[in-house]
Amino acid sequence: MFNNLINKTMKKFLLMIACAALMCACGGKTSSSKQPTDEAKSLEASTLTFRGKHANLFKVSADTYKVMLVQANDGWQVRIKVPITLKTEFNQLKDYKKYERELSSVYGNLLNVSEVELESLDLDESEWDVLLQEGAETETSITGKTWSYKSYSYEDAKSIYDRVAAVELIGIELEEAEETTSSSLFDEETEQALDDAMELLEAEAELLNALGGL
Repeated sequence: MFNNLINKTMKKFLLMIACAALMCACGGKTSSSKQPTDEAKSLEASTLTFRGKHANLFKVSADTYKVMLVQANDGWQVRIKVPITLKTEFNQLKDYKKYERELSSVYGNLLNVSEVELESLDLDESEWDVLLQEGAETETSITGKTWSYKSYSYEDAKSIYDRVAAVELIGIELEEAEETTSSSLFDEETEQALDDAMELLEAEAELLNALGGL
């Protein structure tokens, strides 16, 4: 009877050790799976919208674009990378002479499945400006990121990233050209015509003076 009691006690002890080891193993795996890491996903090109007076200048040049969860020096960020090209060349605009080949201000929004804004994006305008200098065949990638000053924790950035279902790029409007000064009210052809007329008048005046002296 005493031996049976010892055996039962040993079995319980061994069972407790086994359970403890199993719990530790499970706990270790769970902790490991939650380690912060960079991520990336692709969204259909149809989920990206260009907005602004000159939005029709651009289009997505691939079937998809990327949304990324990235660790930066000042925290975690959600970023986008979109391949774009010109849909219409700059000089094909009806009033292109009124504008510079650069955008005045452009930014973006990350949207959820209901098209509700999750967070705004800081965009590099110089990437767009380079494209405006080129032809319609040129392709480039524009990038955007959540504002670095917000310094998101991994959990907050991950929450935004997981819910991103669409992106809108806003404020796509060309910078207006500087106003013409009074010294250049006329284009080159008009100025040349005026110069020719003045030369003709001067020649006629000299001829009249010569005839008057006869």
